[in-house]
Amino acid sequence: MEKLASYFLTKYLGNYVEGISDNLNVKVLSGNAVVQNLRLKSNALDKLHLPVIVKKGYLGKLTLELPWKSLSTDPAIIKLEDLYIIAGPRELSGAQEETQRAFMTKLGALHLAELLGLDQPQKTEKKEAKNEGYFDKLVTKIVDNIQIYIDRVHIRYEDHLSSGHGNSFVGGVTLEKIHLFSVNEKWETENILGQPTIRKAAELTNFAVYWNTKPENTKFIDPENLEEMGKQLGEQIFQTGKPSPVDHQYLIKPVSGLLKAEIMKELSLDAPRVFLDLTVSSIQFQLDPTQYQRTIDLVDHLTLYANSVNFSKFRPETTERPNKNPRIWWEFACKSVLHTVSSKNSAWSWETMKSKKINRDQYIALYKQKQENKLEASDSKKLEDLEKALPLDDIILFRKLTNAKILR
Repeated sequence: MEKLASYFLTKYLGNYVEGISDNLNVKVLSGNAVVQNLRLKSNALDKLHLPVIVKKGYLGKLTLELPWKSLSTDPAIIKLEDLYIIAGPRELSGAQEETQRAFMTKLGALHLAELLGLDQPQKTEKKEAKNEGYFDKLVTKIVDNIQIYIDRVHIRYEDHLSSGHGNSFVGGVTLEKIHLFSVNEKWETENILGQPTIRKAAELTNFAVYWNTKPENTKFIDPENLEEMGKQLGEQIFQTGKPSPVDHQYLIKPVSGLLKAEIMKELSLDAPRVFLDLTVSSIQFQLDPTQYQRTIDLVDHLTLYANSVNFSKFRPETTERPNKNPRIWWEFACKSVLHTVSSKNSAWSWETMKSKKINRDQYIALYKQKQENKLEASDSKKLEDLEKALPLDDIILFRKLTNAKILR
């Protein structure tokens, strides 16, 4: 059991933190898994599909309370404490590196689709009831009763590139805590078993968004170590019963509330599948002209970056500016425009449709071999090349078709 817990923690957390296996401390008999003082990877935010890089990241403590002997009745508890991130804009790199980064992000999205079951064919009610085994029922009970506690989060974004006028700005999200737990029909905390409706309540405390543009509050944080960074960012979180933090320019001032959710396990025409009820004390939003301008600068920078990534394969590998060597930069501009126009014109051509049909058949055949552990080493590269070339939605659809064939 210890090896199994270590494997899953390493597999799923390893994409975000460094040295997870070295910091893992699993107490099997007590059912506790504790991970402390972790450094986040620089690509931890890549799944947001934004040109943002983690300059420094720190996770103070992650606790999993897993009652192995009574998972079907007692709740599994996840506790996350002291998550601090300093992020910044990612500078454009070479075409090959950007392509590889995009592929790794796509693989992460595919892995998430697998976890959510988006690549599985829909089952009829009879088949689903018939095929639901002990493990499926156990997983359902765990999800019904899972409790999540997140305390003290501060994600800070420091930017000196987007403005283009030498004007730095700092934005961030702070959170004192958010607690998610199971409730009964009276919205009282209780472990629920075998009910047709999942009821959850999320208690939000002091969530805030700030956007600093003044010289006195846009100084970048450069701590000597992660512990010092955690201390500095922790002091800037608005917390109940403590002195107000530094003078932030809040877009959304600290807000607290309670979210109630009812989720029907089965579809019904008589009631909504999901019912949400949010109660907050008050929400105060404000945006001054300078904050608005920095927001426009950031959006422009993100758009420019996205376009640069799309055309990076045409970009000349030189440090010369356009005024020094205009010819190669004009060639770059012409190739980029021609690529955009030709892509739109050929999107619905017979050649494109034929190519998509061939790619679909090849992918389904290769992925079926992979699922059945029959994929040869020579074909593994073909499958990887197809996953690099195909859009994410197409891959998920092809996997769903493949899994439907396997289940027949």
